[in-house]
Amino acid sequence: MRSALGQGLLPSRRWGSPNPLRPPLVLLHGLYGRSDQWCLYATALRSVFDVIALDLRNHGDAFHAPTQAHAEMVGDVMRTLDALGVERFWAMGHSMGGRVAMRLAQREPTRVLGCVSLDAPIPGAQFSPKLAGYHQRVVGVRRGVGGTERMPREELRGVLAERGLDRQMVGYALRNYILRDGVWGWRIGLEGIADHAFNRLSEPMDDAPITCPFLLVEAKRSILCRHITAEMFARFAPSGTRQVDVGATHLSLLFRPELATHWLIDRVG
Repeated sequence: MRSALGQGLLPSRRWGSPNPLRPPLVLLHGLYGRSDQWCLYATALRSVFDVIALDLRNHGDAFHAPTQAHAEMVGDVMRTLDALGVERFWAMGHSMGGRVAMRLAQREPTRVLGCVSLDAPIPGAQFSPKLAGYHQRVVGVRRGVGGTERMPREELRGVLAERGLDRQMVGYALRNYILRDGVWGWRIGLEGIADHAFNRLSEPMDDAPITCPFLLVEAKRSILCRHITAEMFARFAPSGTRQVDVGATHLSLLFRPELATHWLIDRVG
């Protein structure tokens, strides 16, 4: 079930309905993502949780804003959950959404029951300049596409690939090429995405430890969590769990829900 609450609040996608026997689980996508990317996770978890996925600002059907700081996204999420009547909840996020989920656990320790981060670096982890450069290139490529005439899908695919986007990012882009107000372009709020890519990717997190149950799932074939030491992890999440999906890339974690879903079900089952 999909719902929109009003100006300044985030659209939500809910699997099932509120049930006092199932705690809410809030799902937060990564950069360029959407709430509908969580179908595999929601299917596995809907019998145990009240599953709610949100479109973060500048993504999916959410409002567009010129800035996209992590603290702003945390505020958006909390206002939306208040409007939905969600008091205490579990939070899980992928990549950028994982950083938002961790910040929620830091900021709202009495409301966040537990937290799962899928391949998002924790405070103190070295952030790769290579990754920032990649996202800045993605923004530059997208800025060069748009107009009143629709570009055929295969032609657009070729243009994006020719300009250096990899196959997975081309797929993300094609899903978000739409007609809005008579102009063909991107569903995402490109200026807010640009703010995130150029100014916020390496934005330092508060180093306050997470006290709730916490799981970090790392993709073995990703660079994002490669520099997290055991000491760094123990300081941030003294009672946390760290698991590695040896076959996963950063994006393929979205299609490999087993580690996270088993851990969550064990905690509430």
